[in-house]
Amino acid sequence: MTAPKTRLGRPVDASIERAVVDTVLVELRRTRYRSITMEGIARKIGCARASLYRRWPSKRHLVAYAVVTELRVEGAENAFRMVIVGD
Repeated sequence: MTAPKTRLGRPVDASIERAVVDTVLVELRRTRYRSITMEGIARKIGCARASLYRRWPSKRHLVAYAVVTELRVEGAENAFRMVIVGD
């Protein structure tokens, strides 16, 4: 049996993900997609841009993650299935 892999470096801070989702959604409501930048989001949540790029390779990925996460939280994923399947 092989030993479980251990991650090198600092552990991932899960609070960054929730802060990113909240901040991106606020910015989408307040401005346009074009106005959102990785640097701006990092500045607003108080982390380094590198922390964002470690999780999301681009702004497109970051915004998509925020929107999908919010849809899951709101339960829209089930509503979407009902529309597609016809339940």
